[in-house]
Amino acid sequence: VESELVRGAYTLEVSSPGIDRKLFTLEQFPRFIGKVVRLSLKAPLAADASDQRNYIGTLNAVNEEQVSLEVNSSIINVEFANIAQANVIDEKARL
Repeated sequence: VESELVRGAYTLEVSSPGIDRKLFTLEQFPRFIGKVVRLSLKAPLAADASDQRNYIGTLNAVNEEQVSLEVNSSIINVEFANIAQANVIDEKARL
């Protein structure tokens, strides 16, 4: 394809977010309700005496400040400010 905007040879690279798509903003979460996500927390949840910081579960709900995750038939609510990293897990890759 010839174009007057681009002169000379170039390489066009297209990338994908990958199997474990990272979520950076709270606004990205609602799109993935019902999907399996991995959350790494900055600090353990106050109700969790085990000091657990990593959770994998189904994203249930999102509001202005929190995400709700179903983990092993229990619901946990996590303040968005406490999330260090969040990833959508490709369920096919987990099999």
